[in-house]
Order: sequence, then C-alpha cells, then structure tokens
Amino acid sequence: MSQENVEIVRRMVETFNSGEADFSAYHPALVYHPRADEPDPSPHIGREAFERLTLGFLESFSDLEFDVEELIDAGDLVIASTVMHGRGSASGADVTDAYVFVYELQDGLIVEGWEYRTRQEALKAAGLEEQPMSHELLHAIVDRARRTFRAQACSILVHEPETRSLVFAAMSGEGSESLEGSESLVGVKIPDSAGVAGWVLATREPLLLEDVARDRRFAGDIAETIGYVPRRLMAMPLLLEDRVIGVLEVLDCLEQAKSTDTDQLGDFADEAVRVLAHIGLAE
Repeated sequence: MSQENVEIVRRMVETFNSGEADFSAYHPALVYHPRADEPDPSPHIGREAFERLTLGFLESFSDLEFDVEELIDAGDLVIASTVMHGRGSASGADVTDAYVFVYELQDGLIVEGWEYRTRQEALKAAGLEEQPMSHELLHAIVDRARRTFRAQACSILVHEPETRSLVFAAMSGEGSESLEGSESLVGVKIPDSAGVAGWVLATREPLLLEDVARDRRFAGDIAETIGYVPRRLMAMPLLLEDRVIGVLEVLDCLEQAKSTDTDQLGDFADEAVRVLAHIGLAE
C-alpha cells in the first residue's frame, strides 16, 4: 500500500501544478501543520480549513508550481521534497522556496500533513534521521540548492588541511564536467587560500557578490581553469562545532541575491555538514 501512497502524492502535486484546486485526496477530518515560519503556523483542523489556507496561498502567487525533487516511501508516511516557484501577485517578484512535506495516509486519503524547510527536519519528524547517508546525498543537496535558487551551478568544497586545499566533493550544473581531461570535477583540488571560497573558509563568513569580476577576492584564473566563469556568486562556510570544514557555493542565480537568501543557503549548508560528518569527510 505504501507505494500506492507515493503515487497518490505524486498525482496530487501534478494536479495542483495543472492549476486545479482538487482536495479529494484529503480526508474530511484532515489535520494540517504549516511550516513554522508561515504567517499562521497553527494546525488547521478539517479539510475545509485546509482549503481556505490553500486558496489563500494560491491568491498570493501567480504561475505557481512545485517541482518534486524526491518522494520517500515510509510506510503510512510519504515525504515529498519540493521546490516552489511562483510570482508574487502583489509585488510581481519571482519567489523560490523549499518545501518538504510529510503526509500520513489512511485508506488512500491524507489524514495529516506537515510542512518543513529542510529534508533533514522532515526525516527527523518522521523518525528517519538515521537513514544511511552516502556521497549521493551530497550531490542531491547541491542539486536541490541549485534548483531552489534557479542557479547555473552549485558546489560543495571540503577543506583538506594537510594539503592546504579545498577539494570538490559534489557539484551540479554548469562546469561540473568541464575540466579539460577530466570526466568530473569531484576530487579536483584548489588552494585553500584562493578565491572567494578561500576567503569564506578563512573568515567563516557568508558572502554575496553581484559582480564577481569587480571583486578582488575572485580568482578568475581558477575559474577559467575549471571551465566556468560566473557573474554572480553566493558562498556559505560549512561549520561543524568550532571548525570550518568547507564551503558551499551557488553560482549565477537567476534573481539578484537577497540578504535573506543566506538563511536558506545556511539550511543547505547545515544539511551538507551533517552528511559530511556522517561519511567521514569532516575529519
């Protein structure tokens, strides 16, 4: 029955993205918990209350769509990692945000739902935080971050103190396979004092650059060697307790970066740190 639940959730998202407000997949006695940072995070009791919440959300955006990144079958629970894209109805500004939903289903209907900002929060809530982690999860993180920010590329670099290097541990998008003579940038090393990544590593501070070519911290020679020269850049240190173990970079976001983007990038960085610690790359 659990795989059937996954398909129910998949069809529900597809129907929503088609522009139909169809609530037939929800139980009349539904209990729904919005994300903690939503305007009204209190539980919504009953399908009618959820309908009002959803219709109000739809009125706030135009061209609204949820891209499904992952669906996890967890018995009576389904975890759906998504990226929301829309345009504010009042502001006209493009909005991108990560939503991870946990749905409990009974007899083919959703009886309870929860919203979270990160996959890790959702897994923990579902009692699955100890799921095996692998290098593939690092690639999933950079891919979700790239899609969330509508960026051209995203990478995780891990610090290797003994060689004074930053090592590409995962990369998604432009430049990920463009190093001459190499099938992938994963494993490629750059000096740990070079460029924006080196500055973020040394200062432990996030950095947003709208024009990297005009910033003295940008190492154009390294970018050219790698094979991708960005125009915009966001970078976040990967902090494990009192140590900095690497850097997360997002290159060429579609929209101009905002200061609030560092909060969301920080969520991805925290997730990356947990994976790196688990697979032994945070020594």
